[in-house]
Amino acid sequence: MTQKKKFLEQMEPVNRRCQMVTEFLESVRPDIIHEVVPISDMYGPSGSDPDLQCIVVSHETRGGADLGLTPVPPLVHSLPPP
Repeated sequence: MTQKKKFLEQMEPVNRRCQMVTEFLESVRPDIIHEVVPISDMYGPSGSDPDLQCIVVSHETRGGADLGLTPVPPLVHSLPPP
């Protein structure tokens, strides 16, 4: 999935990105239960996980989230400029 990404050479490995998201979530809201998973296809777990309570997407990825496959509406978040 990452092969077509703009600025691919600037992306960190997926395990590092997942680790950073986990650390952020734990620093902001240590009381919530979360599961950060790498996405290997366009939909990730959103179409198959009935326990999904939240999905956060960027404006860039909103099109995939708006297909109606998620059990909850996506929360669109603006990414900071590089």
